[in-house]
Amino acid sequence: TCACVAGKVDAAFKDKALTFAYQSLAQPIGELVQSDSGLSEKEEDDIVDKTFAFMKECGLVK
Repeated sequence: TCACVAGKVDAAFKDKALTFAYQSLAQPIGELVQSDSGLSEKEEDDIVDKTFAFMKECGLVK
């Protein structure tokens, strides 16, 4: 569920990373790439990977 993902995201990230994690859930990837998160590309990639893993754990993605 969404609450499952939100709990994992809240526990995993802080500040800019937390904001970006929620953006990665809410925005199409094309828009996400254009937004200025203040994070490095590697940090952004790591956040997207972790967030996707949380979605899998919570049963939102197969």
